[in-house]
Amino acid sequence: MSILKNASLSSTLSLLLILSGCHSMRKTDMKVMTFNILYNSHRVFSGETSWEVRRPLLITCLQTHVPDLLGTQESFAFQTDAIQSAFPNWRVFGKGRYHQVLAVSPRRPYEDLGGESCRVLYDQKKYELLDHGTFWHSDFPDSAGSRTWGNELPRVLTWGKFRIKESGKRFVVMNTHFHWDQPYVQNTAHLIMRKWREISRGLPTILMGDFNLAPESPEHELFCGRSGPKELAGRFRDCWQVLNKPEEGAGTGHAFTGKGVTRIDWILVTDEFTVKSIDILYDHANGIYPSDHFPVLAQLTL
Repeated sequence: MSILKNASLSSTLSLLLILSGCHSMRKTDMKVMTFNILYNSHRVFSGETSWEVRRPLLITCLQTHVPDLLGTQESFAFQTDAIQSAFPNWRVFGKGRYHQVLAVSPRRPYEDLGGESCRVLYDQKKYELLDHGTFWHSDFPDSAGSRTWGNELPRVLTWGKFRIKESGKRFVVMNTHFHWDQPYVQNTAHLIMRKWREISRGLPTILMGDFNLAPESPEHELFCGRSGPKELAGRFRDCWQVLNKPEEGAGTGHAFTGKGVTRIDWILVTDEFTVKSIDILYDHANGIYPSDHFPVLAQLTL
């Protein structure tokens, strides 16, 4: 009798292990978007369109394409709050570059509520947020508002560690916005590669944002492990390049003209992700665009 019980228990355990394995092997479709939504300065500069005019167009764009992970750049809290209010299942995290800093730039007094951010929004029905943080592009990345490499204004990276509820798989999202001068650019790329290893600990990772760099830049090559110090080299793949899409005509920053020059907004992923598609979205209405950048949307599986 005991032999039969042991055999039955063994069979049950084997079945559970098989089911558990099937659960973890399940592939999940993901829709990931990076979008520099352009801050609202309460002043409209020459050639710009105000946030009040752009907001409904931006919301419509998101409702049309429905990403389940959205990395924003230049976003103020009230802007991401407006986005979140249109998507009840979405949650948002990330600190502004002047988080808890009282002395903001006198040239930008409208940043007194934390300022621009790289906040991330996600569908909480699909993903569980396990951990998150923000660090600054400087020699003191944990010091809010810090800047040490010649950049006039602070810059940040927001990261989140997630679990896919359907499969249990875990992954990391890193979302950032680069300045464009050296030595800032190189130092920031090196910092991000060090932080990526520290934060991800080998987990699949999405690195996205407005990099203000051309795809042939040394920093892009460092992220993709094709150049730079070996101890810092990444193992990312540019989704655009994975699918062999042309660089000509793929500009993403367009200054409200509708004509981009260089592909400066990227979605990079580690090898664990399968890239199904990636597109630059040109949504607009009556000659008005949601932002001075085109959003970029990638469909992935993990």
